Amino acid sequence: MEHSIRPWLVKDRKRFIATLAETGNPATAARAIGQTLAAAYDMRERWPLLADEWRKALGVAWEQVEMRLLATLLEGEAEDIDAKVALEMLKRRPVAPARPLVTVDAAKIARVRDQIRALAGE
Repeated sequence: MEHSIRPWLVKDRKRFIATLAETGNPATAARAIGQTLAAAYDMRERWPLLADEWRKALGVAWEQVEMRLLATLLEGEAEDIDAKVALEMLKRRPVAPARPLVTVDAAKIARVRDQIRALAGE
């Protein structure tokens, strides 16, 4: 879908991500930089860096919810919170996608180092 959006500046992306981490709400984060939610989703689709930062920001927001909820439950100030509902909510936390493992080829690294030393005349 086409949206009339202005290009995002680095400061826009940083503010969007900071607001998203603070609120967990993409619509609020988009409004903070003068964008619509639809425009933000479009930008996320086109900009892999933004998509990655978006996921991380939501993870931070979720951690804040967990910490506040757990603190409330543990400090005994949970009169308004149903402990079973709270625990069920914590179990439903989105799981971050697995990152591919980076393997290190020690032999290749050693060959490159040897080539660098040879070029340096060592």
